[in-house]
Amino acid sequence: MTPRQRLETVFRGGTPDRVPVTLYEFSGLDDHRPRDDAGYAELIAMQREFGETFVHVGVDLGLGLGDPNVVLEGGGDLTQPAQRTTTVATPAGDLTGVSRREAGCITWWQVKPLIESPDDCRKWLSLPDPPCDPDPAAVIDAQQKLGDDGVVLVGPGDAVGLVAGLFHFDQFVMTLLDDEVLILEMLSRTAARLERGLRALCPLIDGACIRFWGPEYAASPLLNPHRYFEKLVVDFDREAFRIVNDSGNFSVLHAHGHLADILDGIAELSPAVLEPLEVLPAATADVTMGELKRRIGSKVCLFGGIEASELELLSPERIDARIKEIIADGAPGGGFGLLPTSAPIEIPLSRRVVDNYRAYFRAAHAYGAY
Repeated sequence: MTPRQRLETVFRGGTPDRVPVTLYEFSGLDDHRPRDDAGYAELIAMQREFGETFVHVGVDLGLGLGDPNVVLEGGGDLTQPAQRTTTVATPAGDLTGVSRREAGCITWWQVKPLIESPDDCRKWLSLPDPPCDPDPAAVIDAQQKLGDDGVVLVGPGDAVGLVAGLFHFDQFVMTLLDDEVLILEMLSRTAARLERGLRALCPLIDGACIRFWGPEYAASPLLNPHRYFEKLVVDFDREAFRIVNDSGNFSVLHAHGHLADILDGIAELSPAVLEPLEVLPAATADVTMGELKRRIGSKVCLFGGIEASELELLSPERIDARIKEIIADGAPGGGFGLLPTSAPIEIPLSRRVVDNYRAYFRAAHAYGAY
């Protein structure tokens, strides 16, 4: 099988020739990691030789969020700290956010959020809907360059992810508790824009992944999933997932953290793929891979299972053993792939991390054949 055939087979719940394995968050065809760093260049070369590629492509869906918490990877002098300010002019007054990147780190972190009060929420709500005319050219171009080596992924997020990202999370929670109606109005506005953008884009592309990040904000340990997951995620995301699923593209639900109490809600949304699967014995997990497979594996492709921290801290021998365990629990019956829970962010990338990723790819091939 080609990498693309392998991925599409597991997305549909099938059994390929071997378990797909990927870096997922970056590749040689996007700029999410600095390709001039020897360590990252080596990881990309490994993926080309041993793995399946996801190419992340940005498309303007007319969301108009002005979110300063968007993760901007690479770019500029990574040996120096950097800071940027985002200002959004609204009919009710300006909103200002500040993000910062530390020296030797790829990722930007939010320092001051756009929204810090209910008045700021009302300023944001005063914004008119932006134009919506998504251009599929970047997706189509990436698919042509990628060929059979993998799939293209567009990651707009979901309603709660996009809205919560406008706040520091504690302020989002306090506003939700104090004025739920206000937050629900923001979610409704965002979900409508997202659905509008997906209806415009999805008929123009085929075989791409659309990644909805954000559902974890309404799950344990951040919020009580029994009270909030259906209200903030299922109710607002149902139509967005339907649009993608009916279009010939693949819906991807991204959720870190605890999964046990939200699996029924996830199943109701019917994503093609659930990732990145934090599983026990990880301290952030509350389910085993075997439990995930039993409860939802016949309905959703399970993709993930290895903690990024394991790839940073364990020995290659232990990585080999962990991949063997994960495949044994997740692979039977198909509909399964391997990816880390996140990507490394250090620059330069250490030799230990590079060696552990090599062990990761080798183990996937050693134990992943059907």
